[in-house]
Amino acid sequence: MVTDGQEDPPYDQVGGMSFSLDSKRKGYVAWKGNKRFIVVDGKELDQYDAAYLPVFSPDSKRLAYVAKRTEKFFLIDDGKEGKPYDEIQLFTLSGNAGGLLSRSRIRKKFIEGATGSAGTALIYWGGPIFSPDSSRLAFVAKSGDKWHLVVDGKEGPYDEIFAVSFSPDCKRVAYAALLDSYSGKCCIVLDDIEGPQFEELYRSERNYVMFDSSESLHYIARKGKALYLIEETIK
Repeated sequence: MVTDGQEDPPYDQVGGMSFSLDSKRKGYVAWKGNKRFIVVDGKELDQYDAAYLPVFSPDSKRLAYVAKRTEKFFLIDDGKEGKPYDEIQLFTLSGNAGGLLSRSRIRKKFIEGATGSAGTALIYWGGPIFSPDSSRLAFVAKSGDKWHLVVDGKEGPYDEIFAVSFSPDCKRVAYAALLDSYSGKCCIVLDDIEGPQFEELYRSERNYVMFDSSESLHYIARKGKALYLIEETIK
């Protein structure tokens, strides 16, 4: 890895580089043999079977990333390894119309989209997410057959979870949840409280729910043939 003409030590392979927002820190994935690890500020972190794109907090002080050992995934926050999960979400997808779909339906659309028969899917980063003030860290993980939003040590199980958002004051957290993969029923969850159920949610500006302020949010949803603009005041 070469930055501004300065070479880092050589590795078998490097990739997945990111800079902190203040441009003073750099992190990337490196390979030695069959092991992968994060290099940050010139320091090699613990080795794993796989390691993925490092993410800096908005204040540039914290670093989080996902790693894999044998068949388990871990979230590493400032060098501290969290509990093991069967999977940790790294990407989130939507259909070509922006609607929330189950992973199986998304994959079908994406594959068919390559032949031009069903449009294409959009892929967004869905890994670790810091709150704007850098004090909170959220990620989506799977245990057994259920997905959980993990934030502040609390987990809420759903069939699928998409697009986590923090409010501007960082006190609230909202996300889109698929309640039933078979029926496609979904809702917006705010602070562990489920909103009304709909048949589809629509993505706007890379998210399904938009905070207008720390006291209000909105999103777009479909039930039957009707589209709804849902505006909520948070008490």
